[in-house]
Amino acid sequence: MRELIEGKRVLVTGAGGSIGSELCRQIAAGCPHALILYERHENSLYTILSELTDKGYASLTHGVLGDITDISRLHDTFNEYRPDIIFHAAAHKHVPLMEINPGEAFKNNVLGTRMVAEAASQFGVERFVLISTDKAVNPSSVMGATKRVAEMVVQDMPTASQTRFLIVRFGNVLGSNGSVVPRFQGQIKAGGPVTITHPEVRRYFMLIPEAVLLVLHAAAIGERSNIYVLEMGGQIKLLDLARNLIRLSGKVPEKDIAIQFIGLRPGEKLEEELVGEREIAKPSAVEKILCIQSENNQDKNFLAKIPKNLEEVCVLSHPLSVVKYLQKLVPTFQQPEKTEQPVLGITENSISKVTDKAKLILLVDDDSDARGAVRATLESEGYVCVEAEHGAAALEWLENGHADLVITDNQMPVLGGFEFLQQWRDKAEGILPPVIVLSGHVDWSNKEKALRVGACAVYQKPCHPRELLPIIERTLNSQ
Repeated sequence: MRELIEGKRVLVTGAGGSIGSELCRQIAAGCPHALILYERHENSLYTILSELTDKGYASLTHGVLGDITDISRLHDTFNEYRPDIIFHAAAHKHVPLMEINPGEAFKNNVLGTRMVAEAASQFGVERFVLISTDKAVNPSSVMGATKRVAEMVVQDMPTASQTRFLIVRFGNVLGSNGSVVPRFQGQIKAGGPVTITHPEVRRYFMLIPEAVLLVLHAAAIGERSNIYVLEMGGQIKLLDLARNLIRLSGKVPEKDIAIQFIGLRPGEKLEEELVGEREIAKPSAVEKILCIQSENNQDKNFLAKIPKNLEEVCVLSHPLSVVKYLQKLVPTFQQPEKTEQPVLGITENSISKVTDKAKLILLVDDDSDARGAVRATLESEGYVCVEAEHGAAALEWLENGHADLVITDNQMPVLGGFEFLQQWRDKAEGILPPVIVLSGHVDWSNKEKALRVGACAVYQKPCHPRELLPIIERTLNSQ
C-alpha cells in the first residue's frame, strides 16, 4: 500500500465526509508527494485540513473547494495538480433523502462520477477508485440505483485509456455522518425513545479506519474494471445494537429507555446484499477483500445513455421521470411496494402518468379512503400525487421535497391542518406553494384562521373528488 501512495499526487473527492476524511488521514501517513482534498462543503473541508495541519502534514495538503459536477472547476484542478491517483468518495448517501430528491442523487452520484472519471482519463491519471456501497446490489432505493449506475459508468470507461478504473463496495461504517449509532446515542441521551424502522432489520457494519485500510489495499492490488467487496462479517440486527447501546449507557432497554418501531422508510430493505444474483465473490490476494466476477452482459453502448453534463439533462427537476429513467438503466431496481405508512414516495401508477408539465400535489388527510379517491381522480387528469396521513408526516416530506399544491384536511388526530400550516410557515424559507384547506364545516372563523396561517383558499369538503378539479385549476393558474 505504501508503494501505491509514496511519492504520488493523490486526489480525494468528498474529502470532508466520513470516508473521505479517513482516506485523507491514512493517505497523508503514506508519504504522498501531494494530497489534494476536493470538497464542496466549506466547513467539512476546513475541519479535515486543520486536523492534517495539526498533525504536521500542512506542506503536502491542498484544499480545493469545488463541486464534482462543475466540469470547469474539475479541469482546472486536474490541470494544476496533475493527480496520479483518485479516490472518488463524493456521493449523496442518505436513502430517505434521495427518495424525495432523485434528481440531485442522479446529478451527484451518476453525472458527477462520469465527469470525474472522464477527467481522470483525459489527464492521464494512473488509477481511479470508486467508493461504492452494498445498496447498489439489487437496489430498492434511488440512492442504491444511482450508485449502481455509477459502477456501470466506471466499468464502461474506455479500455484504451491508460487509467486503471476499479470499484470497492462495502456496507455501513460505524460512526459515519448520519449513521445509526450516533442517532441511537443521541436518542438515549435525550431519554428516548430509540426509534428503529423494523424489529428484523439488519445491516453490515465495519469501523471507518478498517474499511478505509481495506479500500487502500484493494486499490493497490486492483485490476482494471474489477469490483472488490470488503468482507463485512455477518449482518447485525439493529434491535440488538440498540439494546446494547442502552445497556452500555447504564439504562435498561424498554424500562428506562423505550424502543419504538416506526416502519421501513422509502427505499429501505430489511437486509442488504454485497453480491448480486449474477455475481460470484472469489478471494483476492489480500485477506478480507473479495473480487467480484460477473456475467459480462452490460450494454456495450451503456455510456452513451448517460448525459455528459448538466445541460444535457432535462428531467432532473421531475422526480418521477428520474426514477423511470433509473429503472431503464438498472432493470433490477425495484422499489418496495407501497405500504400503509405515510407516504413519502412514488408509485408505478404515478410514474406511468408523469409528463414534463405534470404538477405534484401533496394530499394530507387521515381518512385513507377519501385520500385515495382524490388521488385516483387527480391522477386520471395527469396530476402526480403523494400522500400524508397527518400534518406531521406532511411536514417531514415538505422539509426535503417540493409540491406545486397542497390539499389538506383541517381536522386530523396528529397535527391538524391549521397547526400543520402554522409550523410549516414558521420553518419554511421563501414563498410557500399554494394550499387549499378542506373542511367538513366552513364558517368565517375557520376561513380567517386558515388564511392567517398561509392557506390560499378554504372550501367545504366536496361530495365527489371531481368537484375539486376546477378549484385546483383556478388555484394553480392564479400562481
